[in-house]
Amino acid sequence: MKIETQLKFNEYLKFQYILSYSKPMVIITTFLSLMLIGYSVISNNYGISDDDLFFVTILSTFVVSRPLLIYAMARKSFFTDKIIQDPITYEFFDDHMTVTIPNGFSSFTWDKIYKVVEYKNLFMIYRSSRLANMIPKTNMKDNEIIELKNILKNAQGLKVKLKNG
Repeated sequence: MKIETQLKFNEYLKFQYILSYSKPMVIITTFLSLMLIGYSVISNNYGISDDDLFFVTILSTFVVSRPLLIYAMARKSFFTDKIIQDPITYEFFDDHMTVTIPNGFSSFTWDKIYKVVEYKNLFMIYRSSRLANMIPKTNMKDNEIIELKNILKNAQGLKVKLKNG
């Protein structure tokens, strides 16, 4: 099975937000920060007392700065990495996969892949815990998604987390 793709910045950025905000610690700290801001405002009759101003400012900065930092880091990493912007061809076989970019070619047996995770709009093929290839589903037909999922399910030695259906 062959899939040709070229990652767009918006897809990359969206996934960076999903990855960041799917971590339990980020969810908990953001939720608690918003709750504490809300409590400070409500407990002062929908205003902020001088005593709470510093506290609310710090929490607000935390809540607002995270998405801005994610955006800035994603933009920098996407536009400075020319390989991620190039067209990429993936070929999937029963025992391995290949990745072809304009200046190179790699082949990986399934036991050398760290894991594969399916998200709503893409597949992530992790070569290590921090290095992955992104395959947007926008470039795939429904039958290709089903075929890829079947190959991944049957791959020997591969840790796979796929969505149902």
